[in-house]
Amino acid sequence: MNYIIKVRNYGLLLFSLFLCQGVLFSETVSNAVISEFLANNNKGIKDSDNENSDWIEIWNTSGENGNLEGYYLTDDPEILTKWKVPPISFNDEGYILIFASGKDKTDINDDLHSNFKLDSSGGYLALVKPDGITIASEFIEYPEQFEDVSYGEGYGEPTDVFLLREGNQAKLKVPEGPINNWYKNAFNDSEWKDGSTGIGYDNTSKYIPHIGEGGDINTEMRGKNSSVFIRVPFTVESPRGISELTLRMKWEDGFIAYLNGKKIHSESAPDNPQWNSKSTSNRSNENDAITFFNYPISAPLNDGENILAIHGLNGSANSSDFLVSPEIKAKKTNIETPEYGYFLSPSPNSINKTIIKGLVKDTKFSVNRGFYEKAFELEISTKTENAQIRYTLDGSPPSETKGEIYSNPITINKTTVVRAIAYKPGYSSTNIDTNTYVF
Repeated sequence: MNYIIKVRNYGLLLFSLFLCQGVLFSETVSNAVISEFLANNNKGIKDSDNENSDWIEIWNTSGENGNLEGYYLTDDPEILTKWKVPPISFNDEGYILIFASGKDKTDINDDLHSNFKLDSSGGYLALVKPDGITIASEFIEYPEQFEDVSYGEGYGEPTDVFLLREGNQAKLKVPEGPINNWYKNAFNDSEWKDGSTGIGYDNTSKYIPHIGEGGDINTEMRGKNSSVFIRVPFTVESPRGISELTLRMKWEDGFIAYLNGKKIHSESAPDNPQWNSKSTSNRSNENDAITFFNYPISAPLNDGENILAIHGLNGSANSSDFLVSPEIKAKKTNIETPEYGYFLSPSPNSINKTIIKGLVKDTKFSVNRGFYEKAFELEISTKTENAQIRYTLDGSPPSETKGEIYSNPITINKTTVVRAIAYKPGYSSTNIDTNTYVF
């Protein structure tokens, strides 16, 4: 049976209709979809009631800030406005998780729960836009669901990409007094010094290979201030499909990092940093300072220009060396051509990867294990069409590449341990079934 997931938009016709009636619905976001759901949660995530409620993941594929105010979720194609989503905002990765428990909870300061449950035997599920008619994302007839296996859109394995590399152009300033909002995107840094990362200085040659052109600030910083402000612009053509942001840093003796105005990570930094703050500790291992350390970060990206701002902190204004050199690494997934299927490892609040088309049904033996005196013919089967079966008769475990391929009944005329596995390309294989026949 072919299961189809459709996205429909009635567009200008409906817009004109509502406008003529004097009603205009405002859509908070325009690219929200149901990207994954789990309809048989037994051992997975728990809600705030400590229960394994089923859940629905909604993803804002545009990466824009916003919320789902006015949208609806439904499990009935005849009642599109069954449960109204409260004004809950997407997290920094662009996800909202709603439990499908039937508890009907709409407090945005707690877990959200729809007023319906998901049917694990198969059914309908849709996200409806605020007009109550336009379908944003729809599972018309999703198939049977399995315990702790989720279902949704899969995009394959992502590739590594660098959004910002060591050596990128930067603006830098050793402040002589307080500078307000220097780390925010709208700040005017045109009068600041130009330089390439890394930024720092060294009286020896240890850090020199890691300092970019124009990035040596010995004259500006040493003996004058233990702080420096750094702004590194970078462009993202589209944040769609970008995930798992990682800040990679070479640093000594401390830093505070901001992405698009949001603090994302700090090391050896005071709680209330000032324009002349110093690090709270000195980094004693110089080899650590010239090695990239990875820090997972959570912050939204802009479509276009982004700003990584760093407050570099030295141990003292008279220190003999200093270094700050950032990179930003991420995962890029092609989300333009999704496939639909199951996920053996559910991934709530993160981008989906490789799907499987289904789970192969268990193998069945025509004769039960036990004691026998007469020979018999043993048949092995699975209900999954076009699945292959492999078996062994010596007690060793079969696999998709090991064991005899089953094609005809097996003659059992002596004590035998029969082990079998069923598999199919693109599907999850069965576990190994074992029957022992004693003569």
